[in-house]
Amino acid sequence: MSDFPVTKIRMQTPAFTSSLSLTPTSQRKAYALFGLVLVAILGIFVWVSQWVQEEADQERHKTFSDQQYTQAVLIRQSLAGLIESLNAQAESLVTHVLPSFAAETLDYEALHAIFRSANNVFPDLKAMAYFSEDQVLDFLSTPDPDVGKAMRDAAEDWVCGPTPSATARGFVYTPPLLITPEHQFMGLIAYVELQGRTVGTLVLVVDLGSMLTRLAGTLHAHLKGDIYALNSNGIVLYSRDRSMVGSNLLANLKGMGKQSQDMLLNMLALPTGRHICSAPHMAIDTSSCEFMSWESVQMSDQRLIITLLAHGSDIFTYQTRSSRQRLLMGGLLILILTGAIALFFHQRSRQRLEDHNLLLATQLESTPDGVLVMNTEPRPLLWNSHLLRQWKISAAKEREFQRDSLRQISQQLDDPSTFLETFRSLSSAPGPDVRSSTLSLKTGTVLEVNSNSLVDERGNYRGRAWFFHDITKRIQADAALKQSKDLLQSILDNVPSLVYLRDAKSRYVLVNRRYESFFSWKTGSYEGKTPRELLPEAQASSIYLNDAKVIQTRKPYEIEEVLSFKGRQHVMLTRGVPLFDKHNKVSGIVGITTDITARKQIEERLRNAVEEFEAIFENSLVGTLLLKNGRIMSKVNARFAEMFGYQPEELIGRSTRMLHLSEEHYRKFHEEYSSTLNAQEVMKAEYPYRHADGSTFWCQLSGKALDPDLPASGVLWIMDDITDRKKLEQLREDLEQILRHDLKSPLSAIIHVPQLLLDDDNLNSDQRALLHELERSGHRMLEMINRSLDLYKMERGTYRMERKNVELIAVILRVLRELNSQILAKSVEMEILINGKAAGATEFIVSGEELLCHSMLANLLKNAVEASPQGGRITISMVGNGTRTIAIHNAGAVPNEIREIFFEKFATANKSGGTGLGTYSAKLIAEAQGGTIAMHTGEASGTSITVILPGPIKDSFDP
Repeated sequence: MSDFPVTKIRMQTPAFTSSLSLTPTSQRKAYALFGLVLVAILGIFVWVSQWVQEEADQERHKTFSDQQYTQAVLIRQSLAGLIESLNAQAESLVTHVLPSFAAETLDYEALHAIFRSANNVFPDLKAMAYFSEDQVLDFLSTPDPDVGKAMRDAAEDWVCGPTPSATARGFVYTPPLLITPEHQFMGLIAYVELQGRTVGTLVLVVDLGSMLTRLAGTLHAHLKGDIYALNSNGIVLYSRDRSMVGSNLLANLKGMGKQSQDMLLNMLALPTGRHICSAPHMAIDTSSCEFMSWESVQMSDQRLIITLLAHGSDIFTYQTRSSRQRLLMGGLLILILTGAIALFFHQRSRQRLEDHNLLLATQLESTPDGVLVMNTEPRPLLWNSHLLRQWKISAAKEREFQRDSLRQISQQLDDPSTFLETFRSLSSAPGPDVRSSTLSLKTGTVLEVNSNSLVDERGNYRGRAWFFHDITKRIQADAALKQSKDLLQSILDNVPSLVYLRDAKSRYVLVNRRYESFFSWKTGSYEGKTPRELLPEAQASSIYLNDAKVIQTRKPYEIEEVLSFKGRQHVMLTRGVPLFDKHNKVSGIVGITTDITARKQIEERLRNAVEEFEAIFENSLVGTLLLKNGRIMSKVNARFAEMFGYQPEELIGRSTRMLHLSEEHYRKFHEEYSSTLNAQEVMKAEYPYRHADGSTFWCQLSGKALDPDLPASGVLWIMDDITDRKKLEQLREDLEQILRHDLKSPLSAIIHVPQLLLDDDNLNSDQRALLHELERSGHRMLEMINRSLDLYKMERGTYRMERKNVELIAVILRVLRELNSQILAKSVEMEILINGKAAGATEFIVSGEELLCHSMLANLLKNAVEASPQGGRITISMVGNGTRTIAIHNAGAVPNEIREIFFEKFATANKSGGTGLGTYSAKLIAEAQGGTIAMHTGEASGTSITVILPGPIKDSFDP
């Protein structure tokens, strides 16, 4: 504040002109009388002016004492509000946030974000730290490393200092303040509990000097006085004069007067007070008079005393005048006494009002809360700009707010009825103070409301002061914290692995629910216990050994353990990380254990399978080759290398080009068979290869791509040396050609004999029929000899058929005539059905070659007659749709030993003269004509052979 304005008055002595001539004696008497009168008047003036001055000084004393007291009250309320908010923040953290962090359901990044949001809400909060098992997680807002170090040292000293007797959940404790000439720090300590046990400490460090400087900014701006902060022991905690910080005023009692001593002792003992003294007290070298007022702020079990001082030089503007100056000015003062007194009182009243209003306005604007002072009507008397911003009241509506404030306030509330009822009831008459109630605005803002009754010195109720503090960010931070905690808790509860925390002595500190369930532990029963107290000795010894290794190596580890659970052995994979304290010593081990029993079983089976595969691969009687990255040999077995005359290591990593007869063979092999491999089919072939000695040999090979979509993944080939077989086949083919040639000559003679006999006229009709049949049989025999080469081509897949329409009924009748003697010998009844009806003149057309159909049906019907029981029935059923189905059924059953190989070459059982070639050739003929053949047999149902052939070929002129 500025000094009070002082009206300076200058007095002039009037000039008197004598109009009467007096004798010297009379003149002397007159002058003496005039002088006496003048002295009396001057004395009266001096006495009156002195009295007025004393009255004015007392009034000023009282005004400034009230102002100082009001300032101290506002500072105390603001400081107490900040400390309560910090206590609430600390309580929220130790109750909701840090237990989750201690339980590892909240990670460091989320905790760091929460600490940062708290720092944004409280600008004087310079550091937050969480101490757990000598580990510190902190967030410092100051960029000055020296200040940061001082705050960190203070936090560690407070944590390591004496522990208060009360450590209940959420209890906030204020440690001894850290006061130095450079720093003034206040701390808040709260102990974090988890499952009934203290697991850590939360420390909040506040820059007390910054807080008091901000709160007392208006005092420093308008007065030359000072603000001091003392503790209950008389230690100066804060002062603009840093040389006084840390000094003990009680040590200076001997240098103070009795009044100063009493005042100082009262200030340290009484919660509030104000005093006007005329002797030095705060500083021994201070001789000017001071106005003092003080307020106490309770911080847990400590008291903070806010002391305001205003020196006499700040208040008094009249300078001491000597008696001579007063006498010289007396005459002038007498002349203007009345006007001067009136002007003085007027100016004094106006200046006092202006000073009071300026001080009050500055105080209102200095507080961070919205302030509203209402009278008893209620109508607003005073408010600050913070209130207008909180309630979104523009400058244009400020005058309307003064007329109808309640309506504007109620329009912005979510639930105005309750607040208005309380507001009116408290404003009409003195009532209890309101502490920390909340209001929700439609804009989403949440305000904390405090209210005090206003009572003057005479005890009259004058109205009520309302204080609105914006706590929206704090509520949002609490909500975000709760959501984060719930999410992390849900994640931890659903983690399938076993999570644990053990200290350096292998005592359990924390496990998750999965860990408890695995060992059937009750929640919290494991805390502080060792593995030997909870687990079998074998498992406990393994855990002690592993923990000892981690403590010695100081590195993360990964081990497999075998644990017993519900009578079964489980293989557990444990990954552990050592925790270090501030001295870089291992203070604990955090581990995650996963049940890998199923995986180990799979690995064991896979390992056995690989070993079996390797044994089979290496000892196989056929050559095995694995190609990768095109046609590079990746792996070969001993048989493969032996077939080609190499050692296995000579082949691995080389191209198959070295195995082919020529570059042309190498290229054609790829062109011919790559499409089959890419179509996910098994490729089978017989191919000539070159031996290491340069000779040629034949191999039968089968190959399949491991993954047709990824050609580089490889191809597996199975190869066998068939050179000897190829030689035998060539020999057989040569022999068959010789036999066919040698048989044709006598067969030609047999064909010509019936022709010669038919020229004889002595033959009857039956004889002629037999000769014709003999001639036809001879021709068919010759044609069958010629066709034997075709069967060989069918085996090789090189036969080219000349497809025609064949009337199958005629072929069947011809075959039955050929088998007539056998049919009669066994008394077999033949039945031919077409679409379920007896065959008459109906045709049954298939597409193929007549001789092939004749040969196939002759083999099948001959086998059916031979397998049919004496006097049995053979049914030939033909069904024609798009394709043609021929089913030959007899009552006999195929022997068990050849059922699976019925259509294979040389498959026969207990059949005199049987070669096992009839069904084999029937299968070749059916497939060569584009059909299929199948057999079904049973002791009760008999045997059915079903042949499906293509339907007739339509001519171009057919509809």
